[in-house]
Amino acid sequence: MNKKLALIANLIIGLASFTTADAAKKCSELRLDNSQEPNLLRPAFTPEECALVQTRLQSSGKFPDVFTPQGNNLLLNGLGTPLCFISNRKDPYFITSGIHATMGNRKIIIDSASIWTNQFQPNLPEFGFAGTDNQASVITQWVVSDDVTNKLIGKGYTTDILDTRSLAETGATSELNVIIAGTEKLVGASGSVRVNSQMNAAGFPVITGISGKICINQ
Repeated sequence: MNKKLALIANLIIGLASFTTADAAKKCSELRLDNSQEPNLLRPAFTPEECALVQTRLQSSGKFPDVFTPQGNNLLLNGLGTPLCFISNRKDPYFITSGIHATMGNRKIIIDSASIWTNQFQPNLPEFGFAGTDNQASVITQWVVSDDVTNKLIGKGYTTDILDTRSLAETGATSELNVIIAGTEKLVGASGSVRVNSQMNAAGFPVITGISGKICINQ
C-alpha cells in the first residue's frame, strides 16, 4: 500500500510542477498520426527479449525506485517472469514498426520499450496475474526520431498508470504517461501524455489515440 501511495503522490507532484517549471520551456502537443499504420505494440515473445528491455531501462539510470540495490521491483507472473511490451522499427518478427505521432508540427516516430512494475498487483489472469488492483504500473523508454529524416531527437522516459479493468472487460485501455527525464534534445523534458489502445484479434495492443504535451528546455 505504501508503494502505491508513493507512486500516486509522485505522479501528482510531477503533474502539479508542470505549471511552473514549464514556463521556461517550449511545449508542444503530442498526437497520434493516424495516417501511418499500424501503430502497434506487442509483448516480448521470449524471456531473453524481455531481459533486453529490462537491461535498457535499468541501464538508463532513470528508475532508481524500480531497480534498487535490494532488488528489482518488477511485476512477475506465475512463471517468475516480467511482462514487457515493445514497438520497434527493427522488430525481428516484422510485427511492429514503431509508433507514428506528431510533436507540434513535426512528424516523429517512437520506438517504445516498457516493463510492468509491482507497485500495483493487477487482476489479469490472461497475463498470469491474479492480484486485486484495477491498475498496473509501467515504466517506458521512448526513442524519438524525426519520421522524415530518421534523425534521433532523443530518448524520453515515463512512469505510467494503466487501467486494467477496462482492459479485462473490453480489451481497450487508457494509460497516463508522465515524462520524468530525457536525453539529447529531450534533456529536461516534462509533461504528461494519455495513450489509448485496443487489443486486436491477435491479442496485440493497437494505439488508437495519443494526446498530451511534451515540454523541452529552450
